[in-house]
Amino acid sequence: MIQNLTSSIADVVQQTVLMMLGVDADVKEPGDTPKRATHFQVSGIVGVTGSIKGNIVINLPIDVARVMTGLINREELGQCTERDVTDCVGELTNIVAGNLMALAADVGHANDTRISIPSVVIGAHRVAWRQRDDASRRVEFCTKLGQFSAEVNLRKAVGQVVGERDAQDFSRR
Repeated sequence: MIQNLTSSIADVVQQTVLMMLGVDADVKEPGDTPKRATHFQVSGIVGVTGSIKGNIVINLPIDVARVMTGLINREELGQCTERDVTDCVGELTNIVAGNLMALAADVGHANDTRISIPSVVIGAHRVAWRQRDDASRRVEFCTKLGQFSAEVNLRKAVGQVVGERDAQDFSRR
């Protein structure tokens, strides 16, 4: 199930970008993706908790983030503030994460899954976290506005068994 979710990231991002910006986002061929770690200037990050845990990330160059912000806010490029870019990238990431989790719920999984409020990092940085048991996928996109990527790193949460004594102590609170 988690593999299906990670495979769906490309479709969800394409639909969201088309809906929000009226722009087609074409998936780059895997051979076009650089093999070494890529540094980003803007990343929107949404955490996932519940029966599925992990992160969903949208990574953009700052110039692409500013153009997208201008389109969404119907502003000239020079009028977009860093706050506007933060809000736009956060909202884009939030919509992608929400739609991806809705797909999980539609197939009867992850009804208890919740997403965090988006965090946005601006400035040169690198998002890196690949763990052995995570279903992870990074997809690169090309648009007429520029290139960007989306990453999804999810795993099934490990259930915790609460002892009888712990359950009794908790129920008294």
